[in-house]
Parts: sequence; C-alpha cells; structure tokens
Amino acid sequence: ADGGMRDALSIFDQVVSFTGGNITYKSVIENLNVLDYEYYFKLTDLLLENKVPESMLLFNDVLKKGFDGSHFITGLSSHFRDLLVSKDPSTLQLLEVGAGIRDRYKEQAQKCDQKFLYRAMKLCNDCDLNYRASKNKRLLVELTLIQCAQLTLPDADDASGGRGPKKILKPLFTQQAASTAATQPQPQAKTAAAQTAATAAPQTQGTSTAGSMNASRPSPLPQTREEKKIPVFKAGSLGISLRRPLHEQQAAEKQEAKAASTAAQNDATYEDYIFNEKDLDYYWREFAAALPKEEKANSARMMNMHPHLLNDTTFEVTVDNDMVEKYMVQLIPSVQNHLRERLHNRKITMTVRVSAPTENIRAYSHVERFQMMSKKNPNLLKLKEALGLELS
Repeated sequence: ADGGMRDALSIFDQVVSFTGGNITYKSVIENLNVLDYEYYFKLTDLLLENKVPESMLLFNDVLKKGFDGSHFITGLSSHFRDLLVSKDPSTLQLLEVGAGIRDRYKEQAQKCDQKFLYRAMKLCNDCDLNYRASKNKRLLVELTLIQCAQLTLPDADDASGGRGPKKILKPLFTQQAASTAATQPQPQAKTAAAQTAATAAPQTQGTSTAGSMNASRPSPLPQTREEKKIPVFKAGSLGISLRRPLHEQQAAEKQEAKAASTAAQNDATYEDYIFNEKDLDYYWREFAAALPKEEKANSARMMNMHPHLLNDTTFEVTVDNDMVEKYMVQLIPSVQNHLRERLHNRKITMTVRVSAPTENIRAYSHVERFQMMSKKNPNLLKLKEALGLELS
C-alpha cells in the first residue's frame, strides 16, 4: 500500500474476498500479481555463480506469470540497490523492508562484491532506459542478465568493465625491412667509393685496368624497361556479337505490349465503389489507430476529427490551427492511399482547412457534455444531486 491506510484497507478487502478468509503470503502475491522477493534472491545467487541458462529460465518463468519485462528489470535494480545499502551498517537505515527480509538482505549482501553491485545497477539502469525504445524487449533484458552473470568472471575487467581493449600501435616498418635497407648500399656512397679508388690507383696501369673500372662503375642514368603491350582483340575475331539478337528483342517488345494492354484492361474494368460519410469516418479512425506509438497525441487528435464529404469523392477535414493543418497536409498522401484501398475508390481526395473563428470544432469534455445535456433536460441535475453523483 506504500503507506496509504485507505489503500491498505481496500487491498485487505480484496484479498479476503479472493482467498475466502485464508490469507497467506503466497495467496496475497498471487491474487495481487506481485513479483515475489524470492525471484530476485534466487536470481542474484545464479548471477554470482555465472549460471546464464538458469537465469534466462527464471526470467522466462516470470514472463509466463504475466509480469512485464520493464517491471522485472526495475525490481532487479532496486534489489541490487538494497543489497548495496545492506553491506554498510551506516546505510542500513535506507533499507525499507520488513524485519524478516532484512536478515536475508544482510546475508546475501556479504556474498556480493561492491564492484559487482555497482556494475549490475548500472547495467539494469541502462536496460530500463532503453526498454521503451527497444524493438526486441525480451532480448534486451536477457542480454542484461548475461552481462551481469559475467561480472564475477576473472576477465570481467576486460569483458564487461565498460572500457574498450587497449590499442597497441604497431611499428610502420618491420625489423626485417629495416635490416634489409641497412645492408643495401646507397648509390651515392657507391659512386664516391669508385671515384676514390680511381684516384688512388697508380698511373702506370694500362688502359685495360681503367676500362675494367669504368665497366664496374654503375651508370647514373636510370635503366629503361621494356613495356609489355596489351594485345588488342576485335569483337568480330572472337565470334561475339555486341548487338542484341533480333528474336530476343521482338520477344521483349511483345511482353511489354502485353503488359501495357493488361494494365489498360484492368483500368477499364476497375469500378469505383460508392461510399458514404459513415464508411469514410470508420476507415479514417482505422488509419488513426494504426499510427505508431510515437504519434499517440496525433492519433488521439485524429480520433476527435470527423471528415465531412463535400461531394461523392472529396472530403474535408477541419482543424484548429496552422500547425495541425501543416501536419495533416503531410499525411494527405498516406490517408488517401489507405482510404482508396479500403473503400475501393481511386478518386478519393482529401482537403484540409483551418476553422473560422466562429466555428467550434474541438471535442467536448465529460463535464461540458453534461452541462449541455442538463440545459436541455434540467432533470439531469436533480438526478445527479439525488444520487450524489460526481463527474470525473
């Protein structure tokens, strides 16, 4: 009852009526659809023992009993928080549970490392924040349980500590390449060595010696390599025709003509059905109900609108202001396609306009409706006072 005496009394009356007076802890949580503490105590033990399959089976059992995954994950994060405040006697006063459950929290808190509780609370909180936007909500909760079960592994710091792996920059040149470059002689050094040898040689040597030295000296001009020419083939020499065969072209033209004639026949035989304003309003509401959850406000606004037929195929929608008009104009193609398909009429056209100051197109509340009805029939006020009714 969260401290509310009136709620506690009403809950007590419900439990008495449901259980026939035999009130037990198990019967209370079953009839009130309350998620038991035992699930969270058992799940925490499984996560501390790195038992992933058992944790997923326990979550499946919770879902089978009709509980929502968001309710489950928020309860698990609150359980981790209660374990954290149970570890320190100074924060034990923050634990708002009964005396019997308090001892169990103290006992399990001794098994949990503070580092595990910090990270588990962070994972559960992230799951709760991303739950509404997730398309596969069950998988999101199961991934959170898997990550929590890996927090106590020896390599948990690297696996799920929230930090990326250490990036080691590899050297640009390998040691082998560097050693090869060191052993290769430089052209300038080789030329200088050759010139020194030629100067220090005795002048009594013959022309043959000088010629042999000149022959061993490398040429400073770059050597030209012979370029390999790519052979050129003609398409005719390979026996390949680059033109489309005549019979294939004729067959394609026949298929295109046949498809065009079929489309023309379908257009000629298509019959636009006649519809009334009641049918139009029904499928208008169907389109509004099919809008995504992100546009819940726009869906409710469209539910209060009533399209008005101007002629057999054109209808008009009246809105309050320019902003709503801009939004409805953007929806015109989607609305027209939906109505044309559902009402079997290709000529349906939608128009939007802003209401005049003298018009009142907004939906009436329950109180305003009652006031309008009581003006027409004053006996409604007498009935309200006689029965002590209140309008919500």
